[in-house]
Amino acid sequence: MAPSTTSARSTHHETLGWLYFGGAALLAFFALVADAVAGASAASHGHLTVTAATLAVAVGFIAYLGIAASRGILSVGWPGLLFPIAFCLFHFGSLGMVDRGWYREELFGTAWSLSAVCLLAWMFGYLVTRGRSQVDTGAAARHGRIVLSPRELDRIAHLGTFATVLGVAMGFAAFWAIGFWDLMYADYSRSRVLLLPEYGGRPAYVYGIAKLVIVVGVTVTAAAGALGRRRVFHNPPFVVAFAVYLLVLLHLGDRSEFATVVFPVALFHHAYVRRFRVREAVLFGLLLLATFAVVKASRAARTLGDFVYLATELATLNHLFDEMGYTLDTVIRSLAVVPGDTPYFAGSTYVQALARAIPNVTFSPRTWGFVSSQWINWETAPELAQRGNALGYSIVAEAYINFGLVGAPMVHAVIGAVHGRLERVMTGRVVPIWATMAFSLLTVCLLMHVRNTVVLYLRMGVWVLTMLAGIWLAYVLSRVLRREVRIR
Repeated sequence: MAPSTTSARSTHHETLGWLYFGGAALLAFFALVADAVAGASAASHGHLTVTAATLAVAVGFIAYLGIAASRGILSVGWPGLLFPIAFCLFHFGSLGMVDRGWYREELFGTAWSLSAVCLLAWMFGYLVTRGRSQVDTGAAARHGRIVLSPRELDRIAHLGTFATVLGVAMGFAAFWAIGFWDLMYADYSRSRVLLLPEYGGRPAYVYGIAKLVIVVGVTVTAAAGALGRRRVFHNPPFVVAFAVYLLVLLHLGDRSEFATVVFPVALFHHAYVRRFRVREAVLFGLLLLATFAVVKASRAARTLGDFVYLATELATLNHLFDEMGYTLDTVIRSLAVVPGDTPYFAGSTYVQALARAIPNVTFSPRTWGFVSSQWINWETAPELAQRGNALGYSIVAEAYINFGLVGAPMVHAVIGAVHGRLERVMTGRVVPIWATMAFSLLTVCLLMHVRNTVVLYLRMGVWVLTMLAGIWLAYVLSRVLRREVRIR
């Protein structure tokens, strides 16, 4: 088939995809308007708007995939898939038993429709800026204007390995200070409490920093190894540190942290080593799900009989997803409080979040800087807040309390546009290696922000980019020193 014919067909398919996507967006918007206008009586017809919004998400998601396929950028490891999947899981799905219940049932439809519109807005922003540029599996890496040799990339990978090993050592030191065996034998809830700064003290802060060091170290090593030697597991010390840390995370049942560490390895392997097949991705997901279920059952069991019962009980699998229902619930709680009891924040939570990004050199609980998740806890669940527990939060709720029903989708469109543009640094035959690392780290921050506050996104982003800048500076200095040695 002639290239021009192929290009014309691709353009036709993309145009058709945009028509379906536009129709889905209009359907979701009308569902949101119907819920907003109905107000307190929304519960009487909420099932209709929820159905319409759900249909809009389904059609919009298929159109989103179709547009990506017509551009040639769709694959099982495409970064543009991750945010929509995580968003849908936390805002539209929960297999668990949400024992806290829904805060205001009549606002369920509005929260659902608003989430649908925000997701479609993110997709729109992402597609507009992502473009058609392709990822080249044989891409070379450059530093500034210099194309790096495999030996130079090895040096960068060794710096990443050092950071990974350092982070794992810091983590184990923190575990030991908190009480290693208490932590290892405690159940999931108890281990989470022990690792909170309010209970674990300064060692818990050290562990929080160690987690970021490890994520940065893994990202640097995987990127340099994939672009230099076409392998993400660059050297034995890195493999050992990486495997040990993953085993600890599996034992602790820390699913989110596990994902943040595995993500850069999977991303750079898929982009620059070998593309994953759909079958491989599905099998890996099922294996991971089964592993977390078995670990959860083993930590909760006291006898072999208890383990067999829990491992075969469907509720054990359900409880792995029980936090998903809380995310939409926080959107409902935000709708109930703003603007009725509290006026819109008009962007102030995003500005105040920058204050929380400043390193806490005192290693003590912060008493300054606004955190929207803590605020909604005290506003709607004070008994829960007094016990030190949290509801979590939502990227939709954060945007809504600042800019309302109209502004929230705009915020998501901007976030999607930024990340779509950032993804283009991974494309082409020669890629800026430090920029690809920064994109990977910011994507991790975005995925964590789906069910958290903007504080986490900004603070984590500032910290990991600062650490990446430190590794970049160490590499630049090593190049300068090597050049001076050669001159002498």
